[in-house]
Amino acid sequence: MAASTGSQKFAGKRILVYIQSIAQNKLNQAQFTESIFNHFTCEGNITDVCARLHENRLVVSEPVKKDDEYVRLRRPSFCPIHCMRQEERNELPDSVLNRGVDTGAAVLLESCDGKILLTRRAKHLRIFPGTWVPPGGHLELNESISEAGLRELEEETGLKVTNDICSMGKVPIIGLWESSYPYRLSRGLPTRHHIVIYLHAKLIAPFTAEKMNTFLHPSRDETDAAAWLDRDVIKAIVETDEESGKDASQDILSKLPNTFRATVVDESNTYQVKDLPLLPLLNKAPDTGDDIERVSTGTKFALGEWLRITSRIS
Repeated sequence: MAASTGSQKFAGKRILVYIQSIAQNKLNQAQFTESIFNHFTCEGNITDVCARLHENRLVVSEPVKKDDEYVRLRRPSFCPIHCMRQEERNELPDSVLNRGVDTGAAVLLESCDGKILLTRRAKHLRIFPGTWVPPGGHLELNESISEAGLRELEEETGLKVTNDICSMGKVPIIGLWESSYPYRLSRGLPTRHHIVIYLHAKLIAPFTAEKMNTFLHPSRDETDAAAWLDRDVIKAIVETDEESGKDASQDILSKLPNTFRATVVDESNTYQVKDLPLLPLLNKAPDTGDDIERVSTGTKFALGEWLRITSRIS
């Protein structure tokens, strides 16, 4: 299989996204200014793709055979990469234009009693500060997708998940998200372009959220809080939709408490279990102005896939 060389000097140790053309039997490096969706036939902002690691590249292609393993790939309708005009692309510096598309992995860790772990990104971070997301980060050279996700989980939360406490033996992909930062053109031209691979790891008994919380030690460098959220809270988060502008239904909201329990780390690296207000988890991403505490749009997609998949299984 042939592969275009691209500008590898900008890649460094990053795992970049490549598009596999079935017709041409060729790999092409995905360009920073091109939405991944532009390479596939699809309507709207969601499609099915195959994704695999090959020689330290994330290869994304269309499903060809009926038995191909595929996942959903989604982007927001307001994706800056998709919405940019040519004159805006011309304004990007070479350091951005030649970055390519990075690969990240994030883990939806589910306790045996059905709660999902989310973390709040530290406020000093340049990208998505104060936003609630699953633990995750960039893939490193020569590691698998699940290895990357579980490594980031341990680095950010102190939780070491191994096959003997994870019922699935491996961590399956539940969805891909095309992410840009800033997340809207109204907030500035994009400087980062990622495909985020969302994974799902289900813990076996007796590893409840309460038990796992005793091992939880968020890393102040990246995370200032972590919390296990139950299914009703996650439904409300998913219903609070940037695309439609809708809020969670009153039926869902009526079941929710005003607060949720979280492990918070302060500037002196002291851990405390606190009750935090629930409403910030139901915020939508603002078009302009200062960003606010909220659950990221990509995380809402991943949580929605988790709800869909686990409802089907049960």
